[in-house]
Amino acid sequence: MSINAIGTNVPIEVAKGGIGVSTLTQYGVLYGNNANPVQATSVGTAGQVLTSNGAGVAPTFQTPGVVPGGGALVFIQTQDALSSASLIFNTGITTDYPNLQFLVNNILSDTIGDTFIIEYSDDGGSSFRGLRNGSAIWIDSTVTSTVTWNNISTTLSYNPLSSNLMPTSGDGLSGSYWYYNATLNTRYKTMEGQWSMIDTTSNLAIGLCSSTLIASGADIVINALRFRMLLGNILSGSISLYGWRNS
Repeated sequence: MSINAIGTNVPIEVAKGGIGVSTLTQYGVLYGNNANPVQATSVGTAGQVLTSNGAGVAPTFQTPGVVPGGGALVFIQTQDALSSASLIFNTGITTDYPNLQFLVNNILSDTIGDTFIIEYSDDGGSSFRGLRNGSAIWIDSTVTSTVTWNNISTTLSYNPLSSNLMPTSGDGLSGSYWYYNATLNTRYKTMEGQWSMIDTTSNLAIGLCSSTLIASGADIVINALRFRMLLGNILSGSISLYGWRNS
């Protein structure tokens, strides 16, 4: 039997079964380096994932959806309501994400007969208003209602995201809403969404809404969005903002 001596060198060389280094980045992930000493990645930040950068390049921690050259849905932030007058999103709405998506979860009003609405801003939240053309339809077991608006000459103050039967308890409004071309420097913006809830008549209500902006005279860039109730406050629930990054 023969024994291959590893010698007394510390650290032990890779060729002799060691890793070739005496210290490594705390919490880093180790990766091979041929016959050279083993290396470790940086730690990264919460929510990042270890990602291959291709042959011949060390892996790195990256935020999902922002891999160079890739297009994806990127989480930006969540806001929780607690008897809130409004929820305003004015950070993370940048030209990196021309299209936005909002996921709405169990929104309740503190006022009977309320309507959930959205408004946009192109001045960082100093003022808010609504898209100018649109329609909304909602259905429950007893009634079908449709609302349309066509307001080319005058700025609408808001756009409805629900019927006027918002619940104050129980199963609130949940749904998904999209804003297209929001942060592009264009005259045309589109908002659409779908939702469901148990309304104030204790019936299941479902709805669709769509709005379009044709700005008069100049292109605009949306940089803030406000959700609120038409009459009262948002009693509870949450809204999460995602951005669609171009490829």
